[in-house]
Amino acid sequence: MTTPCKFCGRLVVKRKYCSIICRDMGRWGAYKKKKYFCPICKTKEIARKIKHCKPCRWLKNKIQSTCAACGIDIFSFPGRPRRVCSKRCLYRSYVGSGNPHWMGGITKPNKKIRASREYADWRKSVFERDNFTCGFCGKRGRQLHADHIKQFAIFHDLRFSVPNGRTLCVPCHKKTPTYLNGTKVINRNAGFAESISQAEDIIHGRNTD
Repeated sequence: MTTPCKFCGRLVVKRKYCSIICRDMGRWGAYKKKKYFCPICKTKEIARKIKHCKPCRWLKNKIQSTCAACGIDIFSFPGRPRRVCSKRCLYRSYVGSGNPHWMGGITKPNKKIRASREYADWRKSVFERDNFTCGFCGKRGRQLHADHIKQFAIFHDLRFSVPNGRTLCVPCHKKTPTYLNGTKVINRNAGFAESISQAEDIIHGRNTD
């Protein structure tokens, strides 16, 4: 004999309810499930067996510190505290006194300038203007130097001036009177000064007639 379930209406044989769920719902009404929330943030719902939500579970055993380079908050384990938040900040923190090999700032000012980004941009601009071609011999694609027409050590205001630069290959650069402040001059001859002036006129577009 089949009879309908008293709760859902499904046909059953010799029973009042089709399942235990329908029996409990029919006897005690709608079952209200108890909700559990994270005890740390108290906003995210969690299962009964889990003690914390996922973000709080990750931060539970962590300590908070500040990045030495950019200053943002970072989290790390107590046994292995982090100084920086990323590799970029790690490289930034190694500049100056943050570097373990720092010796108190003994680098000479000229060396700092020649190793700076501004000097590299000036050198690149000079090469691109001259199309990577030596201004004296006219050869292209050799090992090139960006030479200062007016000396780097004397004219401080013209160190990053593109018109004050010229592209020279290594042999031609060694022949200039100002190479290494005049301490090493190779193959100097009487007609070389005249060729230098003519090459400068050609580079800067001056009339040579």
